[in-house]
Amino acid sequence: MALFYACQEGHMDVKYHWVREQLEKQQFKFEFVRTEEQAADFLTKVLPRANFEYCKEKVGIRTLKDMQGSVKVT
Repeated sequence: MALFYACQEGHMDVKYHWVREQLEKQQFKFEFVRTEEQAADFLTKVLPRANFEYCKEKVGIRTLKDMQGSVKVT
């Protein structure tokens, strides 16, 4: 059990240091996003249909019905 925990901890250290290095190099840009505008909400929780449709549109997911006429089937 202790060996498994130690391996997990080492992996976390590597991830943490990589993220910290990227932040120092200014590879990331953080912006505040209001809850109502979180496009990934539909991946983590149940939403009312209107919110689901908004999130789906923001991330670029389309249904086959939405795509009718834009794709030719041979």
